[in-house]
Amino acid sequence: MVDRDYRRTWREFSTDVDLIARGLMALGVEKGGKVAIWATNVPHWVALMFATAKIGAILITVNTGYKPPRSNTCSTSPIRKRCSSSMASAIRIT
Repeated sequence: MVDRDYRRTWREFSTDVDLIARGLMALGVEKGGKVAIWATNVPHWVALMFATAKIGAILITVNTGYKPPRSNTCSTSPIRKRCSSSMASAIRIT
């Protein structure tokens, strides 16, 4: 996988996915749990997608067009209700 400064072999990418999956599980995400992501098109987004699938969690994408103040309320409105409790309702990757 190659994108800008991010270069990974499939083996390295698989290691990244495993690390992210373990991190999500450490935060309390379980099979069937929901993880929201607010990110532009960056390679880490793909790694998170694979990691959530690996643990059986559900990935919810948040519209990156949301700007303050709407972005501040997105963690308290429908997205918050659909996400797991023990972690932040959205992961922002820049």
